[in-house]
Amino acid sequence: MKIRVSLGTTLAQAVLNDLASGAGASPKIQLYTGTVPAAMGNTISDTLLAEFVLSAAVGAESNGVITFSGWTDEDAAPAGGEAGWARFLNKSGEEIMYLPAGGSGDGAPITVNPRTIVAGEPVSLTFGVVRMPV
Repeated sequence: MKIRVSLGTTLAQAVLNDLASGAGASPKIQLYTGTVPAAMGNTISDTLLAEFVLSAAVGAESNGVITFSGWTDEDAAPAGGEAGWARFLNKSGEEIMYLPAGGSGDGAPITVNPRTIVAGEPVSLTFGVVRMPV
């Protein structure tokens, strides 16, 4: 799928605005094992590996590309396993999107270090980019 750049920009800005919305403290990225679920809103059976708190600004958009910034890394992973996907939540904890996650060189839009996470160890979010189909 391809769309015109101006529409990609509009969509990317809508995603950023939705992530920054809500009544809670901060938007979050939650990292899970497994593969991206087929639908949002269902019970998640994959293991939560890490949670990254985003800044209020969340990130920036340029020509339909969102680059996330200003997050806080996970100091101590609640569980161990291999990173598979990420869930984005707005300030109210509402689901905004799911994206594949992986380690360096995997080509995933969300990259963490290490990819294989050990419970109790730190986890770093090293890269976060979403590209609209422009």
